Amino acid sequence: MGAVAAIVFIVTIGAGLIIGRPSSLPTVPSVVASSGPADMSVPGADVRQATILLQVRGVDRLVATSVLIGFGGSTEHVSALVIPPTLVLPTFPSIRLADVDGPSGPVGAREPLSTLLGVRIDETVELDRLAWAGLIDAIGPPSMREMSAEDVSGSLSQVLSRLPASRQAIGQLLTSLGSMARTTLPNETTGRLLVSLGDRVRQQGLTIGSLPVSVVKAGAPTASLVDPFRTAFVIGSEFPEAQLVPDHTGALRVVVARGASTLGTFLSVQQQLDASGFGVVAAELPGERVDSTSIVVAGHGAAAIARGRSVASALGLPTSVVAVDSSARATIDIKVTLGHDIAQSWG
Repeated sequence: MGAVAAIVFIVTIGAGLIIGRPSSLPTVPSVVASSGPADMSVPGADVRQATILLQVRGVDRLVATSVLIGFGGSTEHVSALVIPPTLVLPTFPSIRLADVDGPSGPVGAREPLSTLLGVRIDETVELDRLAWAGLIDAIGPPSMREMSAEDVSGSLSQVLSRLPASRQAIGQLLTSLGSMARTTLPNETTGRLLVSLGDRVRQQGLTIGSLPVSVVKAGAPTASLVDPFRTAFVIGSEFPEAQLVPDHTGALRVVVARGASTLGTFLSVQQQLDASGFGVVAAELPGERVDSTSIVVAGHGAAAIARGRSVASALGLPTSVVAVDSSARATIDIKVTLGHDIAQSWG
């Protein structure tokens, strides 16, 4: 973990996501997204695109495979985005996706990934290697039984298309896997989502892609950093109805741009915002040198101003630094650009 932190300290977190969506991306429907704790009220896939994060642990108990699956709503196919276990998450201290705790552990994957990718994650389903083998045993032909936790992405279409078509059968399957299969929702809700997912895969097919990343090799272990611009395009294309939008109910997602600050101040600001309960993504933007620190909030009205002021308060900054961006291309991000003046309070 120390080596990963060192990598991130050297290169910051690799660039975070952009504050505005490229104009070529699909228009986001007017659906209020939620990255907060999901529950029985999660809408069905006939209402809007639903998302499930499927994770499988390997023999070493580390996360071997993570796949973000989007389905339903007005989308015409099921999307699966394979996320490398080496991906560095925006947590403090920084950890790789492979090293996260389970869905109910101190550091799960759901909130950091939602923050980093700007996408709502409705449910997390985590299977250990024995649960994966048990799932294959229960639904797959003999030819699939040799598939390991590392083969999940290659066999995903076969597995999902063979999911039981009834909630009762799915519920019994989850119950039979016991503690080897952990979820963030009650089995009844998870069963409803999985039945819908299986139906959609059988009707529409599955498109599988990989999260665009750049690999940083600075000793062991290897770490990967998200490619912000290519990732923004992939999320907009494959998860158009699951993107976070202003006024979502999860942790406010704050993009911190280094601007004119020192590396130490840049990291200290991120840590302070994380400790204050914000979702933090770092952005090292070349050539952005400013005298005054600014906080730009996407949205409009008093609610947007209040969000910006809450960030200013956490950083000990005056409310005069807050501005609102109500343009159609604004994302849900609050963008904090650090200027020369930040040194007066942060050193």
